[in-house]
Amino acid sequence: VLRHELAALLATLFFIVPTPFFKNGLPLIDAVLLGDGAHGVAFSFLPLVLMYVQEFISTGFFKSGTVAAILIALIAIISPFAFFNLLIIFTILAISDGFLGDLRIKLIRSLSLVFFSLALSFFWYYPNLLNQIVLLNHVVFAFNKFVSILPLAVPGIPIIGTIAFLVFDRREKLRPFFIAIALFLIYFALYSLSKSISITGLFTYYRYVSELSFAISFGLALFLSLIIEVFVRNYILKTKSSFLRNSYLILGTILVCALAVTSLISVKIVHNQIENSPIKYQNTVGIGNIKRVFDFQNFSSILALFISLSALVILLSLLLKSNLSTKNSIFNVKKAS
Repeated sequence: VLRHELAALLATLFFIVPTPFFKNGLPLIDAVLLGDGAHGVAFSFLPLVLMYVQEFISTGFFKSGTVAAILIALIAIISPFAFFNLLIIFTILAISDGFLGDLRIKLIRSLSLVFFSLALSFFWYYPNLLNQIVLLNHVVFAFNKFVSILPLAVPGIPIIGTIAFLVFDRREKLRPFFIAIALFLIYFALYSLSKSISITGLFTYYRYVSELSFAISFGLALFLSLIIEVFVRNYILKTKSSFLRNSYLILGTILVCALAVTSLISVKIVHNQIENSPIKYQNTVGIGNIKRVFDFQNFSSILALFISLSALVILLSLLLKSNLSTKNSIFNVKKAS
């Protein structure tokens, strides 16, 4: 899509404003009302995080990678479920960027982000806590479920990957559509699968509403932007009749105004619903409800804190080294010139 700003504006409006396309309203507020507030808060940071993730994956610029790793660790601490979704989204980003070249390098950059973010947040997910997480019923169920579908994924992934490369390889204009399609298919599958399973944790279906709404909003905005662009190029700009051109513009204005009016009415309805909706409290046992007990006499707690501090020191030292090498290279270029 040549008009990135239009697609971004439409995607944002579809996601944050109740429209005829999404009559249920505001997914982030719904997450808070349903007792999933940590996920809602962490999801709000995702666009900011993904900006740095995408820049690091594309360019290898270490300053962006350092900021991305710290922000990913922050999201992991706020909400493990949001961290799980973040891994899905930036894996799709890495693959889509790899279609433009250097797929292996970009996947390595993605893995380095995961490694450093896990190391930075290890003081929070120390070994004793990890042991408790592994023993949770819904975690065991999720692991067994993924293992059971693994035999289907092994032959399916190469086929899907081959088709994706044939369609999207070296086609930068199609990259947003790959991201939109991949996000929709993955989250529609997770939402549908979770709805058919009566269990909490990763398979709680309403927890995927924010991500699914985001994917639908993004995809719908892309296709609408493309339709508008094609219509403007082939009809409005090429028509020689001023009457037809004005008619098209008037019709477009009427459609936009109608959508704005229905959205304002929907906002009022949703606002009234929110005022009368109590915030639910989830008393189910989950990762977010496990108590963190820091015992500095316990070797595992000290080790976890040491790993997190070491990761932070390594990141900052590499960042300082990259800044110095950049300044030196710029200085040498200026001196040579």
